[in-house]
Amino acid sequence: VSPLKAHNYILGYIIPILTIALIQSIILYSIGFVVGLSFSINILLSIPFLLFISLLFVSFGLLLGSILKDQQVGPVASILIQVVAFLSGMWFSLNLVGGAFEVIGNILPFSHAVNLLKYVLNGNYNKIGFPILVISIYTIVVLFFAILTFKKNMKK
Repeated sequence: VSPLKAHNYILGYIIPILTIALIQSIILYSIGFVVGLSFSINILLSIPFLLFISLLFVSFGLLLGSILKDQQVGPVASILIQVVAFLSGMWFSLNLVGGAFEVIGNILPFSHAVNLLKYVLNGNYNKIGFPILVISIYTIVVLFFAILTFKKNMKK
């Protein structure tokens, strides 16, 4: 039995994953510059927000990893990725589809993450408050349950 507490394990996992997210962001922006993306200071300013959003996804991953068996995590994560892609407004605006699809998309944090990055990249900093609030609340709640579930699993 390790003397570390559950939150220490979780933190020990989050830090290297966020480092990987930082490296991925730098690589992808670099590739973007090579293929014609114009440099803007907003691109550099978006990186901390990308890490902030990554923390949300890492929290979901930790929660899934704590709840599911090893063999179940991959398929469930794949489904989650598809849900995120469709309900985030990443590929198309949610208001184009409308109805329940738009309502559900706006309740979940993923469309707010996409909007946050759009606002930052376009320099619309006066609009970032609400997306940051929604993402923060979801991250705190999901991370809380991930730690709680991990702690419960440590006792088994």
